Amino acid sequence: MTVPTEFHYELLEQAEHLIARDNSQASIRRGVSSAYYVLFHLLITEAVQRLGSHLDPQLQARTRRAFAHADMARVCDQFASGSFSKELRTLVAIPVEPALKTVAKTFKDLHDSRLTADYDLAADFDPIEAIVLHGITALAFRDWSKIKHTPNATTFLTALIFCRHWSR
Repeated sequence: MTVPTEFHYELLEQAEHLIARDNSQASIRRGVSSAYYVLFHLLITEAVQRLGSHLDPQLQARTRRAFAHADMARVCDQFASGSFSKELRTLVAIPVEPALKTVAKTFKDLHDSRLTADYDLAADFDPIEAIVLHGITALAFRDWSKIKHTPNATTFLTALIFCRHWSR
């Protein structure tokens, strides 16, 4: 099965539905987790299209599986803060576009929120917090569309999958 290229839009609608469904912790937590996966799938879809659009669909699917959440969060932390590892420092054009910084920060924030929603049962999620997270996810989509064709966006997408290997 191949993932439709618009899968992340379906996830955005699902996250909104879950958050609006009721105020139960189960719905809110699933909505927060879904909001994270919206941006995760947007970025890996963009990366695979950029790096491997010529690949067979099965190879594209395998490539999608190669992205690691924690590695992506570390790269996003660097782009959000502007503090780059020596491997990235030489590849990034300074200044980094504000919209790219926002996308990276949103991913990192959503990643952290997803970990809490999925694994910290002692945490209590406020429905308003979930609505805000959904809203910043939608804004990240808008920001991504502004900068996705820039050289820094290409570096960012490539770093999401390969950065941990560049220090070798």
